[in-house]
Amino acid sequence: MGNEAQSLSVSSLEQRWLDVVVNEMQVVNGLILVADPADTPALLHRLVQRIPASVRPTERQLLRGLLLEFAFRWSTRLHASAHGGDPAGCTFDGARFLEDFLNDRTGDSRAAFAAWIDRFSSEFLRTHAPSTAMHAARRIRQSYARLVPVPVLARECHTTPVRLAHEFMAQFGMSIPHHRRTVRLVEALGRVRHEKVGAVALSVGYRSAKNFYSAFRALTGMTPTGFRRLPTERAEAVLEFARLALVGYQRPHN
Repeated sequence: MGNEAQSLSVSSLEQRWLDVVVNEMQVVNGLILVADPADTPALLHRLVQRIPASVRPTERQLLRGLLLEFAFRWSTRLHASAHGGDPAGCTFDGARFLEDFLNDRTGDSRAAFAAWIDRFSSEFLRTHAPSTAMHAARRIRQSYARLVPVPVLARECHTTPVRLAHEFMAQFGMSIPHHRRTVRLVEALGRVRHEKVGAVALSVGYRSAKNFYSAFRALTGMTPTGFRRLPTERAEAVLEFARLALVGYQRPHN
């Protein structure tokens, strides 16, 4: 998927256009990593609306390649996540929707991408009902700053605590308390570079600065102060790794 984009020389492209496109993709990619699957179509349509129009032929070709790669990677990740990382036994064929995108001859990549969003999302949500673990994860995201005991989560999800804990571990690769801590820290990572560390820690549910610093280091390998000193690009990469941890991808060690 990436070869089409990589085969083009970007030296002749207006750098400002390319920077805006890449930045918008990074922003939306970060958001959909932690979003409920039912909310992702709206986030993806936001990307379509915010991407600037391509004018030059090279820009149009590059945008098509970038959007195709984005669609492939996101849909693959979503499908894997819905099956606890292994969708091998599922008969859902997401690739056929990409073929429609790939074969589009209108020349309008944004419109083709928008059509792909609607077709893929509609069929995916129809064939992949949210799991009990996904319901629990949604509830955690909605109230991450306060502790919702596992028995309460289980009751809200119409299951038992033992079954919920088992299904959650199978889908996300971590316990419910670990997931809650990670949700809190992802929220903190998005704010700690621009707000006071103590205020951020308190707002995401930590009553002890020591506990916050310890959890922050465990997730990122550095202190909040060290994170604040990172260049923007490196800080975004750390935040991306943290978001991936939420959906069951192992965080690289620093």
